[in-house]
Amino acid sequence: MNVERQFEALVIRNQDWLLRYATSLVRDHQIAEDVVQETFLRAFRAYSGYEDRGRERRWLLTIARNVALNHLNKRDRRCEVNLYGLGSNDQYLEDLILAQAPSAEEIALADELTRRVLAAIRNLPKSHRTTFYYRYIQNFSVHETAALTEQPPGSVKSKCHYAMQKVRRSLFDYLVEGKYVMSCQQAHICLWQYAQDAIQPDDRAAVERHLKVCGECSDLAESLRVLVQRIEPAQEHEMRHYLISIQVDDNRCLSYFGLIAPVPNYDELNALLQERDGLIPATEMWFTAGYDAEFQHMAEFDNEGHRIEFEQFPNPNNPGNMRYRYRKMVRVYPRHAMSSVGYWPRVLFRQSAHNPNVVNVQMQNHLNAVARSGLYIAVPGSAKNIRVKRGNGVIAAGAYNFAYADRYVGDDELLVLEFSFEKG
Repeated sequence: MNVERQFEALVIRNQDWLLRYATSLVRDHQIAEDVVQETFLRAFRAYSGYEDRGRERRWLLTIARNVALNHLNKRDRRCEVNLYGLGSNDQYLEDLILAQAPSAEEIALADELTRRVLAAIRNLPKSHRTTFYYRYIQNFSVHETAALTEQPPGSVKSKCHYAMQKVRRSLFDYLVEGKYVMSCQQAHICLWQYAQDAIQPDDRAAVERHLKVCGECSDLAESLRVLVQRIEPAQEHEMRHYLISIQVDDNRCLSYFGLIAPVPNYDELNALLQERDGLIPATEMWFTAGYDAEFQHMAEFDNEGHRIEFEQFPNPNNPGNMRYRYRKMVRVYPRHAMSSVGYWPRVLFRQSAHNPNVVNVQMQNHLNAVARSGLYIAVPGSAKNIRVKRGNGVIAAGAYNFAYADRYVGDDELLVLEFSFEKG
């Protein structure tokens, strides 16, 4: 295969996750597309000298981060970013930005902290920001930075010290004794399990450290705890399904969804898991489900909060749909819980065409199974006059209210939740 075809294959393999990554950094889809285009252009120029083929995600990640930083620089000054140039006294900042290994999941988890570091740099006073960029990002020496910015070397040192202290202070809520506290995105992955008290000890400890310093996630966790108590369980031999959606920023919706269903042969399956060290052969389909291809699937959990290894694959019967299946798990339970978490790139709340103060919301789900099914949408607690048009009502849960529709459905029924509310 010639170089052009090899590189074309690289683009096809990586363009989707790279666009999601760029969007999460610059928060603008059009700019993110420019970042991806520039990333692949730079990668192509260097491709003939690229030898470590097994690390292409890390290679592209580094290029994309550099390109994104250029776009985020308010002065729009082109620069080659070298975040390794932070200096020995500030090694922890280098670790914060670059320590995450670039698997698809880890790249997603690294995004929030990267944005916070970049935002902290952008918020520096202009003269300090300029000095900081030349000294730490372009990696010029103190004397080179002094010459470029036309100031004495002593001023460069003092401004860099001031800038680094301000960056440190802006990250204080995400540092405990110099160590990184999990990001909001990492916490989001575990909050539903935490609210159910179905979480493993390491995840619980990490979440609780985060909740001590993050009021938004703490509020969400408490609201989810209330919701857990209000979701009625299914009867012994019935399937229970749920879908919970929370708008966490301008273009992302956090979703928790899953089902609990009886597994009559759970003893047999557990015996096979023990023999196979938890592995499920690719030829066997034990637990599987599907969703739209745009969904960013972050994690899977079981009844006790054990993380499940899974793989995604295109739905051969629907090109706009992805399937996933379990590949490695700890055990199967008599009434097994499949708990999924991830993000949809969408906006739940739409401003009314007739009244700018009224927001309309619609949510629907076709489960393709006979089950007790519930749809729940988080509405800010400050919202006024929530009017449910199709659904059961509203659950008051502190910082959030949950408008919901919850009933038994057949395998060919579409469950719809439709309501509106006035902004607080």
